[in-house]
This record gives sequence, structure tokens and C-alpha cells, in this order.
Amino acid sequence: MITHYIGRPDSDEGRSEVETRTYDFLDSIGIQYETVCHEAAYTMEQCQEIEKTLGVPICKNLFLCNRQQTQFYLLMLPGDKHFKTKFLSSELGCARLSFADESKMTELLDAGFADSFRVLHPDEVKYSWWSYRFHAREKNAGWRIDYFIVSRRIADRIRAAEIHNEIFGSDHCPVELQIDL
Repeated sequence: MITHYIGRPDSDEGRSEVETRTYDFLDSIGIQYETVCHEAAYTMEQCQEIEKTLGVPICKNLFLCNRQQTQFYLLMLPGDKHFKTKFLSSELGCARLSFADESKMTELLDAGFADSFRVLHPDEVKYSWWSYRFHAREKNAGWRIDYFIVSRRIADRIRAAEIHNEIFGSDHCPVELQIDL
């Protein structure tokens, strides 16, 4: 069931403290907003129903590598776009793509690239994705899987890098980068 509200939901029952504080804050500064409440979505069909209600596309983020794990790709695509490794592999000129291990992202960062968020917030713990299961977002039991990666040569040009975990509407939250190029 999907319920749409202009402003905050009718009741704060079952809402996390952070969600309630967010509504209180938006109300206190006079920001108009809409809220869409729905149960956890575990299939693309369920996500598409939510997507129709929200009127915004759902996105997928895939961290991929070639068979030898020597080339890595961070692929972001609309949720309704079918991903076929065969076609992308052909376009990239590699034999086969598969999902890369999270530890490889760390290795890339050690090879001369910088996580833009970490440049400005070296010790801050923030997540950009939470499972819909087990109330993970309410418990802030998430993963940080959305990145803006930049060359260390231009890391000093980063003006702002944020993870907007106060914004709801998906299992991901928006990430932001402001950089002088």
C-alpha cells in the first residue's frame, strides 16, 4: 500500500525519531513537501509502483570489473533499464564483466583517487543506502555505496561533498559534489 501526503503523515506512530525531527524541522521553517509512505519493496515490480507514485526514476548503482579484476567501472543507470553484461562488455572491449568486490574500491582510492566525501569529512560516518528489511534505515544500519570519486590532483577544488541521509524516498539517499573545474 502506498500512501501520499501533502506534508507530514497523519500520525507519527511507527516513525523513527529522525524522521519525526525532519518533519518538525521542515514545518518550522515553512518548507512545503510531500511524503510517500510504502512498505519495503523487494522486487522491481514493487519499485516500479513506487516510482509511478513518486514520479521520479529509481536508479541502480553497479560496481563492476573485468574478469581479471584490472579494470573497474561504476555504472549508474535508471532502474527500468535492463543491464546486459554482454553488450556493455562489448562496448568496453573486455571479455566479461562481473560485480566487483567492495575491497577493490578501497584499492582504487589508494591508487591516486579520492573519495570526495572523505576529503572534507575524514571521520564522519554516514551511509547512502539501507536495506528495506529489518528497519535498517531507522537503525542507521546501512552501507556507503554511492560515491563521487575524483583524481587526487583536483581534490583541493572540492567545495562541498554531502550525503543527504535526511532525504527519504528510496533505499538510497542523494549524494552531492560541488567542485571548481
